This record gives sequence, C-alpha cells and structure tokens, in this order.
Amino acid sequence: MARVRNNSNLLKPSKFVNLMTDYGFKLAFGDSELLIHFLNSLFEKDKKVVKSVRYLNKEITSTHQHGRTIYYDVLCKIDGEEDVIIEMQHQSQDTFGERALYYMSDSIVKQGDNKSNWRYKLHPVYGVFIMNFNLSGQNVPEEVVNEVNLTYKKTNAYFTDKFRMFFIDLLRFNKTEDELESNLDCWIYNIKNMGTMTATPKMAEKKPFAKLFSRAEVAIMTPRERRKYEDSLKVYRDSLAVEETHRNEKKRAREEGRIEERIAIAKSLKASNVDINTIHNATGLSIEEINAL
Repeated sequence: MARVRNNSNLLKPSKFVNLMTDYGFKLAFGDSELLIHFLNSLFEKDKKVVKSVRYLNKEITSTHQHGRTIYYDVLCKIDGEEDVIIEMQHQSQDTFGERALYYMSDSIVKQGDNKSNWRYKLHPVYGVFIMNFNLSGQNVPEEVVNEVNLTYKKTNAYFTDKFRMFFIDLLRFNKTEDELESNLDCWIYNIKNMGTMTATPKMAEKKPFAKLFSRAEVAIMTPRERRKYEDSLKVYRDSLAVEETHRNEKKRAREEGRIEERIAIAKSLKASNVDINTIHNATGLSIEEINAL
C-alpha cells in the first residue's frame, strides 16, 4: 500500500537543518566522517567496513533538475576503487528504478573507458537511493530498505557482489526515537525528522551524531548560511507542493475515470431494460443521474 507524507509540520520552526534540503544534504554527506559512518551503518550486516572516501563531484554534492523532478547526489570512491552513488529524490517517478539501474550501469561502463589493456575486471558499484516516496512496481517489498542485486534465482547466492542498489523509503519509516535499534535506524530517523525537531535527541550524545547535530543547529548559522538554507528550504517545500499537486491530479483522473466507467455501465444496463433501482445499486449513480442518461 502506498503511503502519503505528512507535510503539516514543515512550516514549524525547527532547531536543526532539514537534511532533505540541498543545504542539509551537503551538510551531512559532504562531510567525509559522517558519510563513512552512514555507509558503514548501511553495510553493517555485511560486516563491510568503509575506511576512506574520495569525492568525485566537483562541488562534493550536486543538485539536478529534470522537469518537475529535483534530486541531490554524491559521487565518491570508497577504499580506493569502489564507486558509490548516493541520491536523494522527493518527487515520485514511475521509472525511478530503471533510472537508478541506468546510472549504475553507466558507472560500470565507464570503468573500461580509455583503458587499452582492460580485461573486464570490475570494481564494485553501490547505489544508495533515498526516496521521499514509494518505489513503484508490482513486486516491491514493503520494507524501509530494499536491496537489489544480481543473484542466482535457484540458490539466491550472489552472481556478483559488485553491483548493489539500496532503496531507502522514507515514507515507510515510522519508528519513534525510543524504537531506534541500529545506527542505520538513527540515520534514517534523522534524515526524515531533523527538519521538524525542536529539541536535541539522546543520540546526539554519541559520535558521530554529536558532530551532525552541532553542525546542523540553525541558531549558530551566519547570516549568509541562513540565507542559503532558507533558499534551499523554499526549493524543498516547493518540490513537495508540486508533488502533492501531481498526486492530487492523478487521484482526480482516476476518480473521473471511475465515474465514466459507471456511466457506461449504467447506459448499457438501461439499454437492456434493467430496472432503475438495480442500475442504481450496481453503479452507485443516483436515480436522477440514471434518468438523465
């Protein structure tokens, strides 16, 4: 079942920067210590430990706009040659999964560019896609974090562990602060909720979350930083407004389609001399609406 975000708290004053804005995204993932901790939280079950990160973006994080869609991303290498793509997107997109697959594939293809002696020895590529909407598709598990990879169908064993995508669905994350069980829970909780916090949570006493919260406190911003953040916050709020309008238009179109379908059924039944009350019960149309057909 698709979930709908609650925007009622967006306009309330917050003690901390909203990490779902461009400014907040850069603040969190543009810091190598915080980024390494986030990735290690994601890989914790694999016992994979990231030790170093090198940013590939010219400005560490980038903001992109395509039509009504705005998203932020970080491109980096971890521990030498392993590629990581981290992206945050607010507006839903029917082909978002395919677009993620395309960018992952592009990263793999580029490994062979301009290398005359290359023998298809790949280094891993990881994609982390943070979504403020539900991933579309018939077979998407209703989980907060869904990993997509290449496995043998019969054994579910890796065909290769060098191509892994993680889709983080913020709308499905509903834990309270007291229910957080892991570092990854804490990260997802902060990404979703820091922009509406009015008090410092307990986790801020622990590293590196202490650094995150100290950097994200709105009260310590310079006037220039505050202006940049307010501009970023406006873009974020506008993007949510666009998404809400788009969602309402789709809902209205579905409702109009259902009304037209009921009218067509009523016309067919009426043409077959079915009595009015039966048509009313079958379609939900009023007696007056049926008589007018």
